[in-house]
Amino acid sequence: MLRDGGWHASATLRHAVLDEFTTTVQRHRQGKNTRAITPLELAVNRPIAKMLDWFIRFDPSRAHLTLGSIQYEAAERLGISATLSAEALRRSLVLDSKIDDATRKESFDRALARDEPS
Repeated sequence: MLRDGGWHASATLRHAVLDEFTTTVQRHRQGKNTRAITPLELAVNRPIAKMLDWFIRFDPSRAHLTLGSIQYEAAERLGISATLSAEALRRSLVLDSKIDDATRKESFDRALARDEPS
């Protein structure tokens, strides 16, 4: 488990993911797309996915809180549904992670809501 640096890693990861999400949403809106953004389009880039992978493996408790925070902020600030952000992050880890399927499923089941935030 990480000590004080874990909160720094959490904040850095949260901002990196939200920045990636923001860039995708802005590009999508500028292109005047009428279709919804897909989880694959919203997936974060490899360095961010690898950082998320590392954080889940080395500080799972804090990672769960961070994932929930990302999901909430994405919904509030960007209008990205909880389901879409969760699926995008899952897909990011499927593509660029050392985490096995069971650990990935457990991490997201514990951290991310299945429905929209109230």
